[in-house]
Amino acid sequence: MEKILLVDDDRELTQELADLIRAEGFRVDTAASGPEGERLILAGGYGAAVIDFKMPGFDGIELLKRIHRRAPGVRVVIISGSLDIQKKVEKERLQPLVSLVMQKPFDACQLIGHLHSLDNG
Repeated sequence: MEKILLVDDDRELTQELADLIRAEGFRVDTAASGPEGERLILAGGYGAAVIDFKMPGFDGIELLKRIHRRAPGVRVVIISGSLDIQKKVEKERLQPLVSLVMQKPFDACQLIGHLHSLDNG
């Protein structure tokens, strides 16, 4: 099974989501900031990352760009409470780098289904 990185400063949400994803057979690591997420990604072994848009250090868009430059094989899902995240992704022409954008609150089953499709695809 694929190794997933969750990067979000909301520790409660991150833990709940990590538990759900682990129950589906994925290996999961968590980070609470952009720099911590980047450090883990660079350590390697991740097939996908689920990253929040707004977080300490630097935001999810900056983390997405850094992942693309330094670990281009990692597929990225962006989650956000911000209503304009899809517009920001489009404005910065980042759609090819993102496998899915999800608005908080989101359906965890949809996210898990997407992760399974990445694992099988």
